[in-house]
Amino acid sequence: MRRDAPVPHLLILVRDDAGRVTAKSFPDEIDASPETVATLDTPAVRVERERLYINVANGVAVYVPVGPSPLPGCVRYGRLCLRAG
Repeated sequence: MRRDAPVPHLLILVRDDAGRVTAKSFPDEIDASPETVATLDTPAVRVERERLYINVANGVAVYVPVGPSPLPGCVRYGRLCLRAG
């Protein structure tokens, strides 16, 4: 691993035994691949009209593109809003 490579902020989604998806926190900016998100088998994470929507048991976040990502194939998204779930 290169030491000068940017370190991405992580949003970790966890599915419990009952099938609910939760996240510890929503960062202000994240890097995501729209193509990868489109292949996910969950309605909790989706890209629509260039916005990244994340719906989990403890809240809802909407992210908009804010520029290129340092990660290949990804877009840098900034949080537009967050609502309690």
